[in-house]
Amino acid sequence: MYKSTDLQKWFEKTLKEEDIIDYSVYENVEIIGKGGFGIVYSANSGGKKFALKSLRCDEVNKEASKEFIKELKQLRTVTSHPNINRFYGITRDPVKNKFMLILEFANGGNLRQYLEKKWQNNTFEISLNEITQISNQITKGLGHLHKSGIIHCDLHSKNILINDDKFLIADFGLSRQKDDTYSSPSSITKGMPAYLDPHCYCQPGKKPDEKSDIYSLGVIFWELTSGIPPFSSASNGFAILTQAFAGYREQAIPDTPTDYAKLFRKCWNVVPKERPTIFKILEILNSISKRETLQIIKNRNKELIPAKDTINEQPQFYTTTHTDDLELQEKSYHELKRYEKSLENLSQLLKMDPKNFTALRTRGQTYCRYEESLADLNKLLELEPDNLDALESRAKTLARVDDLQADLDKILLIEERKRKEGSHKNLKISLVELRPKPFYLIMTFLLCWGLGIISIPINSFNEL
Repeated sequence: MYKSTDLQKWFEKTLKEEDIIDYSVYENVEIIGKGGFGIVYSANSGGKKFALKSLRCDEVNKEASKEFIKELKQLRTVTSHPNINRFYGITRDPVKNKFMLILEFANGGNLRQYLEKKWQNNTFEISLNEITQISNQITKGLGHLHKSGIIHCDLHSKNILINDDKFLIADFGLSRQKDDTYSSPSSITKGMPAYLDPHCYCQPGKKPDEKSDIYSLGVIFWELTSGIPPFSSASNGFAILTQAFAGYREQAIPDTPTDYAKLFRKCWNVVPKERPTIFKILEILNSISKRETLQIIKNRNKELIPAKDTINEQPQFYTTTHTDDLELQEKSYHELKRYEKSLENLSQLLKMDPKNFTALRTRGQTYCRYEESLADLNKLLELEPDNLDALESRAKTLARVDDLQADLDKILLIEERKRKEGSHKNLKISLVELRPKPFYLIMTFLLCWGLGIISIPINSFNEL
């Protein structure tokens, strides 16, 4: 392994003197956060604010250090773009003896924080004009990266920074060159699964490329319309990748313009070669922005559930059967108490497999919960008799509850049949095992007699 002191010597030897900026020019150095590389600080110099990002120098192999140096040199040319977080150079804290990246300070936080602030009174609102402007800036920044031969590999809303209303692509910790043969296995676990091209994780040997970044871009486009992170309902990263690889995607928010919804769906297409180029994406965005863009998109639901996207129904890429997909999705709905959606999936399962005991039992239990739902709806309608949403929900709930007894009866029939079949089978096995073994039969008889399970009059032996 390459120790931190060796890494420092490597930096000093590789970088020219003019590449390292004297740390003493920075004032008011304060911690503002922690990132993949280490700690991030804010600092002032010459009346301007900068971000200083410390590098992890625990133990890094020599090859990784060489690649990092090469990447830093490339970033010096790449960052000459208005939508890339500008890189100014490197400095070193003489007290802590740590090298630090000098970056453009983002006074508006990141895109995730920006969208979160738009939630007011349980409603997220954003104009189509704002969506197209943000999408355009991020796409141009990504296009510049690709022209420079760099794949970002970790594009998500927390890596989009905002400075004076400019949206900047940042954090190149997992980035790689197009023709790079070096790959870090650890990078697989460091990215954010909801934004990552599932092919790079579910297909051995598949390296991220421009199309992988396009996938991430499409997910960000959807996030701009919803105000929430993708796959929020998933329990862990593995569940996200499994669903994404099977073709599940977030669904378009109501009132999302058709052209924009088609765009992000094309970007996250399960087949990488079907994803649009940067040029095509910009062309579509420009076309949308030329039309009426005062439209407001609203989302009131923070518990959205991904569903099978028709554009991604490519069976050759699925790792699970359709019934497995339905069961996986039903569990997500049930955990979030989205019983209406849960029942839809259970009903589909039972059409495919009418004797699916688990599905029958779960649907029966879900109907029981609907009775609890009815109680709440009745209370609401007492307070607001003309509440149309409540009236519609109660009508649907009553229709569902009517089927409750049928499912429960069917469960009882199946259980009874299994019990009888099981008892008959056990009896048959017992007879077969005992018949050829008279010794065990005699011992069993004597044991039962001794325990008083059976009784034989003493005079019976005398008669013998």
